[in-house]
Amino acid sequence: MDPINEDGLLAAVEALRAEHGGDTQLLYREVCGLLFFRYGITPTANKLYQLVRKGSMSAPAQALNRFWLELREKSRTRIEHPDLPEALRDSAGAAMAALWQQARQLAGQELDAFREEAAEQARQAQHAREQADRERAASESALSDCQWQLGEAQQALREHEQQLATRNAELAAVSQSLQAAASREAQLENELTLRQERFYSELEKMRDALRLADERLAAAERHALLEIDVARSKAGRLEKELNASRDQQQKDARLAREALQAAEQRQQQLREELARINERLVLKEDALALSEAALLVERRAAIEASARLGAAEERCQHWQDEWQACRLELAEARAQPDNRESPTAS
Repeated sequence: MDPINEDGLLAAVEALRAEHGGDTQLLYREVCGLLFFRYGITPTANKLYQLVRKGSMSAPAQALNRFWLELREKSRTRIEHPDLPEALRDSAGAAMAALWQQARQLAGQELDAFREEAAEQARQAQHAREQADRERAASESALSDCQWQLGEAQQALREHEQQLATRNAELAAVSQSLQAAASREAQLENELTLRQERFYSELEKMRDALRLADERLAAAERHALLEIDVARSKAGRLEKELNASRDQQQKDARLAREALQAAEQRQQQLREELARINERLVLKEDALALSEAALLVERRAAIEASARLGAAEERCQHWQDEWQACRLELAEARAQPDNRESPTAS
């Protein structure tokens, strides 16, 4: 007998399966012979089924009973051989009968244990199948719920993607509007800067003209005083006229100074208003992402400021025209004493 080798035993069983796989009973009987004669293992129904795993639960038991029956018949034939002595034949027959009885008892016990184990396995299998059916029903229900939830989630995802695309388009439009507003704001700031530069330039010219007029007025006053001293002895009436003319000149100079002061005050107001406009522009930069209406308001404010600057320029031009008129009147006033003095001298 070969020593027990599980790998070799399994390989031998597989070889027998390949050779006698079509006949289940023959396969079980061959495995019985393999266990009993080659490996010295008493075959049992449980062991046979574990090795072969083919047919019903009763197939290994039937094959095992047939194996023992055939083994007994063969053993009896050898024992009844005519060449054997009668005493040896009787002893061998008794030994084989005892071995056969013991083998049948072991086979019966193994068969009962195998049947109980098979019944227990069947009950466990039935329980497992029922549990599997319940789990499958629960899984199918959960799968149905998951599929429904997946459909809802996919629908919500599509709607969210559409909303996201709409929001992106709106954001792009708002971004373009903000860029256009920023460009327009920079343009307005440039225009305001140019207007301020022109206003300061015109104001400086007015100041230069006023200084020149003051100088000329001072010179005219000095010249008039000299002429008054010379003509005072000639005619009191001319002195009164000259005094009246000087008073008018002083009044005109005072009016011109007052106009200049008013212009400077207006300039200060415009500077303050410009500072306020700049503050509103800073605030508008912070609030530009929230509302385009604020930008429109600031634009209107800038336009109004520009209009006011234009009005201030017009008033400055008007004052300049008035100052020119004053200069003409002053020139005429200086010319009148000269005209009066010419007849006296003649």
